[in-house]
Amino acid sequence: MKKTILSLCSVLALGCNVAEEGIPPESEDLAPTFDKEDTAYYSDQATELQGVFHGEMVLDLSSMAESERGSYLDSLRSGGWKLTSLVTDHIKFGKNQLNTEKLHMNLSADDVTSHLVTVEGSSARVEYTLSIETIVSFDELRAAGIEPASLTDRTFAVKLPADPRTVFSQVGERCAEGFDAGSLADYNYFYYFKPEKPGCDLSLVTAAFTLHSLLPRKSTYPEYHRLTADRKVAVAVFFGAAEHNETVSSSDEGVREHREFLDALRSRGFRKTQDLAPGQRWSRSKAGIEEVVDVVSPYELAELKNDTQGLFRRALLEHEIIIYDGHSFYGSLSVLQEKDAYPADTYQIIFMNSCWSYEYYTTQVFKNKATAADPNGWALADVVNNTEPAWFLNDAEETRILLTNIFAGCESGGRDGTRQYTWEGIIQAMNKFALERFRSWNLESHEIYGVSGVRENCYDPAHPDACLGQNGPTDPGTSERTSFENTTAQDIPDEQSAGIVSAIQVSDDRAFAGLEVSVDIEHSWVGDLVVELRHNGKTVTLRSREGGSEKSIHQTYQPAGFAGQTSGGTWELLVSDRAARDTGRLLSWKVTFVTQKQAQAPTTYSSQDHLAIPDNDTTGIASTIEVPDERQVGTLTVHVDISHSYVGDLVVELEHAGQVVTLQNQQGGSARDLVKDFTLADWNDKSARGSWTLLVSDRAAADSGTLNGWSLTVGD
Repeated sequence: MKKTILSLCSVLALGCNVAEEGIPPESEDLAPTFDKEDTAYYSDQATELQGVFHGEMVLDLSSMAESERGSYLDSLRSGGWKLTSLVTDHIKFGKNQLNTEKLHMNLSADDVTSHLVTVEGSSARVEYTLSIETIVSFDELRAAGIEPASLTDRTFAVKLPADPRTVFSQVGERCAEGFDAGSLADYNYFYYFKPEKPGCDLSLVTAAFTLHSLLPRKSTYPEYHRLTADRKVAVAVFFGAAEHNETVSSSDEGVREHREFLDALRSRGFRKTQDLAPGQRWSRSKAGIEEVVDVVSPYELAELKNDTQGLFRRALLEHEIIIYDGHSFYGSLSVLQEKDAYPADTYQIIFMNSCWSYEYYTTQVFKNKATAADPNGWALADVVNNTEPAWFLNDAEETRILLTNIFAGCESGGRDGTRQYTWEGIIQAMNKFALERFRSWNLESHEIYGVSGVRENCYDPAHPDACLGQNGPTDPGTSERTSFENTTAQDIPDEQSAGIVSAIQVSDDRAFAGLEVSVDIEHSWVGDLVVELRHNGKTVTLRSREGGSEKSIHQTYQPAGFAGQTSGGTWELLVSDRAARDTGRLLSWKVTFVTQKQAQAPTTYSSQDHLAIPDNDTTGIASTIEVPDERQVGTLTVHVDISHSYVGDLVVELEHAGQVVTLQNQQGGSARDLVKDFTLADWNDKSARGSWTLLVSDRAAADSGTLNGWSLTVGD
């Protein structure tokens, strides 16, 4: 949960009790007015760098039987989850040392690019290379007189246990500092690890963390079109307790924050609409958007005990925005590692508002949101995170600020006059509050909020078509794909920023809804490469020195930067090698345009049946139209022409493919004749082919009439 360390968390919670403050008006929480800009990770207080981590372990296997040892070694050599888990456990021990160098490295080894397992007697040596990111705080760098760009190509030595599996069992408390008595264990030892402590006799190895590139910045919004597709935004918010007591006290800081958040909802027009098990549902409707916030209290979380993971699993499956305010618990919320815990093809915003959540709870989300079309996992998730200790006293406010801006973006389409609800603006608003609270309460530190996974977000209110075919499936029934390819191989010169240019001429000049670029490159160290796409004076970076020691790039990109352009003309792929000693070739590349099919003209099918409608007869009459064409219903209009002396007697229904829809049910009173068009959505996306039957009956005595004719008009 939240403030990760028990001892530090207690200090934070006890030191941060403050008087209740008035809840500001909604307008005060909004993002500032300015032009937008952000990154794959964005924060106005920090930036992200790409690096490579080289490490080795020496594992003692003497206690294993021969057969068990062989099976264990095979599982490591295969590079599966056991290796990933072991490497993750290993690199975590570098956290404290890297923090002293102003680096906040991701603590998940999901991108092991190479490994080697060798046996030395009863020990196994495991060497590995890992591509991984780190966050650096601008304030920390300024205080140390360091420019972020100067960190590139620097290598940091990190002392790690030779065998990370059972450090507590090996040396007890001799290599740890800062823990509460009785709290130290193998699972949390990394957090208190201090290899230079006098008396630490643990066998150590030295790893190397090399920074290679400062990741590029560009502007994006949350994917508001996805959040509002059903005109409803569903949010789950969990508040954890600050204290680690058997029962939750009414004076607990987490309880206070939960209460303050409910007050904020109430003051902004939300009403409690349902009691949940556990939690409460609060709702409001604004600008045609239904906004639903399910809130769980610290009391309810504590009562769940071991079923907390199950609650999070349900929240992930049922909500688009998930917010957790509580302790980090050393990154042990394992449900985020389960692929089936996430709904398919659903964009989500996840905010783990806890200590160091960038390190603990970021890459797990993207790994399990990844698809074949989106191997990074960025298309369906944005993860708001924090790189510093977090204060319980800020939980309600930061949650309120985030939701206020996202709701405003959903209501306005992302822009309201000069105010733009970009990720940059939202994160700046959150960090502004954290800094103001830090200064006004003279706290020891402040949160640094950022957001990951936003580099390829496509939504832009200035270009409503920017997301067509981008970061999501394109309907094959309404689109077609046209590809152009260059298969002429070119050598990529070593360490030349000019690199090579490969061109594709596209003669078919059409507007396109989606763009895909497939690249096939072989190179001895792909982390040297920058790959860009250029067209009509616009250049978009597809890849910037990512991938470390990987040997090839076989990937399809969906760049969102060419919205509004047409396909015709010269498309150029620019590939450059930015570091010495490694070489490679561009083998081929392809550009694919996704275009909308020309809509079919609406087709009208008519019946001239002239049928008398029997008086006061529930059976009535039936008239059928046969549609011979195989086409999908996009729009459907039914025209009815009935003469009748009292329209209020009539029931008119339409039947197709086993479904009956009522068009008119004894409405209209004494009006004469029913000549009317009915627009229906009940058969949208279904086949129009087959029988359509109009059913007309008179349900009262004394009046009569005639069906003169009727028709169906089917459009795309």
